[in-house]
Amino acid sequence: MDDALELFRRADRDGNGVLDGGELMTLLHEMEKKYPQIRTLTGGAGVDGALPRLMEKFDADKNGTFCIKEFTEVMAKADSRLSSHPATAQVANHPKP
Repeated sequence: MDDALELFRRADRDGNGVLDGGELMTLLHEMEKKYPQIRTLTGGAGVDGALPRLMEKFDADKNGTFCIKEFTEVMAKADSRLSSHPATAQVANHPKP
């Protein structure tokens, strides 16, 4: 959860307390390189194709932005998908240091 909060703060470039589509896309592009589990959220569509689906699924108040609660739900979903794989798959999906 602390990691998600830190990511949220870093992504909230204008400091308004929510992530708009542009801020979320920038963050997802950065994260996709470092955290392969982000790909579990894109369903093979890649980050660019996933934004509308992510907003539909996780933007609970349908205001076109993610608050911290909505963002942590997205991150928890990505983590749970990775954690549901066998240990060997989890290791294979983690980036090398």
